[in-house]
Amino acid sequence: MNKCTLIIVLGFVVSCTNKQAEKLAVQSEQIENFSNINYQDAPEQSYFYEITQLPNGFSLGDFNDHNSILYLTESANIFPFDDNNLKYFLTNQEFDTVFETYIDSSFIEPVTRRVQYFPYERLVTENYVLLIINKRRNDSNGRDYQFDLRTFTFDGKLISNLTLARWDDDDDIYFSGWLMPDMTIKRTYSDEKTEYFMIEDSGQIMKKDANKTYE
Repeated sequence: MNKCTLIIVLGFVVSCTNKQAEKLAVQSEQIENFSNINYQDAPEQSYFYEITQLPNGFSLGDFNDHNSILYLTESANIFPFDDNNLKYFLTNQEFDTVFETYIDSSFIEPVTRRVQYFPYERLVTENYVLLIINKRRNDSNGRDYQFDLRTFTFDGKLISNLTLARWDDDDDIYFSGWLMPDMTIKRTYSDEKTEYFMIEDSGQIMKKDANKTYE
């Protein structure tokens, strides 16, 4: 993928991913696992879209960038998890507060969830299930969106959890995130700081040496 033109977002300059690896087709393993769940009100629709190519991720672009956090949160035609299935996909800490509500007169229904969780994508490997979950905080003073990458055993035990990409106006935290073909994770902040992580064969997500090149 060629270098993208710089774009201005909310007063600061960010760039699309600098140099992405060539797209590689991938396919989930046909392994029975806990994430094979469909929506209760739409039984023909599965929770997760399959990841079909890598790199796969989310940029800090605007709504003209169809890989951006903003576009894929606000324009994606997806619905939140059914309440009785939330326990399978959230951390214990998240589940403790998942049903909390607050009153916001700007919503059509003013009593709404403080935080909502949406199924997004998955990749079933030989050793673990990789899920991407969209988390949206509704009681933020601005936008507070993130895409979390989580790995699970086939029977649904959480192995590891990492925020892949985030747009947080309250705390001024903005970073893009990409899952690369070698299962390296690349996070790039709005100030161009970059972090790398690796998904081990066990499903554990480990931070990598910042001084090493992973392009």
